[in-house]
Amino acid sequence: MSLNQNKYPENNPFTLKQSNTNYNYHIINEGFYPSNSKIYYTSARSCSGTKYKIPDNYLVQTSWGRGKSWHIIECEIEYDSDGPVFRIRFNENSQNYVIESKESSTAVANNYLQKKNPNTNAKLSGIHVFGLNATDVDKSMKTKRSRGFSIQISEAFKNEIPKFYNLFDRSVLQESEFFNDCTLQTLNLPPSGHLKVSLLSMISLNHYVPDELHIILRIWDCLWELVIQELKSENRFDNYVRAIINVEMQRISVIFNEERAILINCLWRDFYTLYKLMKDRETDPTFFIVQAKKWLDLFLTPY
Repeated sequence: MSLNQNKYPENNPFTLKQSNTNYNYHIINEGFYPSNSKIYYTSARSCSGTKYKIPDNYLVQTSWGRGKSWHIIECEIEYDSDGPVFRIRFNENSQNYVIESKESSTAVANNYLQKKNPNTNAKLSGIHVFGLNATDVDKSMKTKRSRGFSIQISEAFKNEIPKFYNLFDRSVLQESEFFNDCTLQTLNLPPSGHLKVSLLSMISLNHYVPDELHIILRIWDCLWELVIQELKSENRFDNYVRAIINVEMQRISVIFNEERAILINCLWRDFYTLYKLMKDRETDPTFFIVQAKKWLDLFLTPY
C-alpha cells in the first residue's frame, strides 16, 4: 500500500495505490468496529501476515482500472448472528446485481470478477477492494468508538456525582483520558449545557467574556441571510429589491466597503486554517509560527 494516501475524512473520496493499482474509495457509511467478543478479522494470508479488523454497517464505493477494465462497485459489510456478510453491488448492461458471501471479502470480490468476466484468470484482494487496510478510515472508526465510550463515561459521571458531592460544588468532568491500542486517547467533552466542545478547550469557560454586540450581529446576519435566500428561492431578488436595500442602507448610514469585506473574510478563513493546523499533530511548528505571525500582522493592520 502506498504511504502517500489522501487524508480521510478530510478527503472523501480518496485514492490508495495497492499492488500497483490505484483504487478510488468513497466511504458512504463508515460503520463501526463491534466489541472484542464479536469482531472478526481478515485472514493473515499476506506476506506480512497482517490481520485487519472487519467493521459492521460498512458501505464504500470502490472503482479502479480504465477502459474496458474499468470497475465501479459498492462494497457492503453487515454482521448477522454468524458473523460478517460481504456484499458487492454493481450494474452490468443496465441490470443490477448483488453478490454475497459469508466466507471472506476476497471470495466475494473474485465471485464478482468471474461474473464480470468469466474467462479471466485474474484475482482480486478483498482487502484492497473493500479498503479494509485504509489506515485513516481505521483511525476514524477508533476515534468514533472512543468518543462514544467517553459519552457513556460522561453520563455515568452525571448520574453518580450527586452521591458523593453537594450540588453546589458544581463538579464538572472536563476531559477523559485512556489508552487504546497503545495510543493515548484524550477526548474533550462538551461543557454542561453545550452541544460541542469549546473552540479553545484549554481555556475555561469561566474566563470567556461574551461579546453581546457580536452575538446580536451574528443573529442579525443569519436572519438577513434567510431573507435573501427566501427572495432568491421566489425569484424576487431583482434590481428593484436591490434598490430598496441600498436606499435603506443609506438611510441608516451603512456603507458597504468592498476592501474591508475582503479583509474580514480573509481574517476568518486564515484563522480557520490556523485552527486546523493547530489540531493536526503532523503540523510543522516552524511553519505554524510563520503562518500565525502572518495572521496576527493582518489582524493588527490599521483600517
